[in-house]
Amino acid sequence: MSEWDVEGVELDAYFKRIGYDGPREATLPVLTALHRAHTGTIPFENLDILLGRPIEVDVPALQEKLVAKRRGGYCFEHNMLFSAVLATLGFEVRRLLGRVRMGHDEYWSRTHMVLVVTVDGREWLADTGFGGNGLREPIPFAEAESEQDGRKLSLVRHGDPQWILRVGRPAGWFDLYGFDEFPQHPIDVVVGNHYTSTSPRSPFTKRFVVERQQDGTCRTLAGRTLILTAPDGTVTEHPVPLDDIGTVLSTDYGIELSAEGLAAVRAAAERVGR
Repeated sequence: MSEWDVEGVELDAYFKRIGYDGPREATLPVLTALHRAHTGTIPFENLDILLGRPIEVDVPALQEKLVAKRRGGYCFEHNMLFSAVLATLGFEVRRLLGRVRMGHDEYWSRTHMVLVVTVDGREWLADTGFGGNGLREPIPFAEAESEQDGRKLSLVRHGDPQWILRVGRPAGWFDLYGFDEFPQHPIDVVVGNHYTSTSPRSPFTKRFVVERQQDGTCRTLAGRTLILTAPDGTVTEHPVPLDDIGTVLSTDYGIELSAEGLAAVRAAAERVGR
């Protein structure tokens, strides 16, 4: 029995949430279709932190939040749920931790989670939890370049961490995150999630970010700014009036908040300025 408890996954409800009605075999086409459906439907967001709610990463809590309540989450939430779905379907899954880089070289804490999935003896990098800048579908777990929806991606080996995922930008390759292949355990995810959701050093405790990728364009709501990143990396920014934040959350990301929750989000947006 695996130490990763995948009990609590309600496949029918999950498939309905992401709009998937295809086969349920452990094949590459199924993995690819599920990955695309998940990333195209469930947004990346950290709103509950600003609402004073704890972030839980056990499967029943994730099923309730991301599926039943139709909310989003960040990497630990997305990839813990997705890995449980995959394991239930019979996929072989490795959970790994990494460091967000976003163009920087310094060492940040291990606050990102990725998955390596084996299908017919071949490994694939899967990651449903890096928001609009991340993968839309799995890529070969090997040094190689890929293209998804007009975006160029590259997975390379590079010192410590051993692997770096990069995206093509007008100025060249841009590092998204790095990770190694050291085995991880559930407690490692719990610790990383606790730091990310509670530490005053974590960027997620200072401001909110909501993202989704649609037709290759990353749509990021960061405070009072809507940032659109085109497939070629070109960025445009649009101010969002405080009174319109609720509408943007609803129409662009499918997130409905209570009046109290929306007031808290608006206050956070006003406090940080963007």
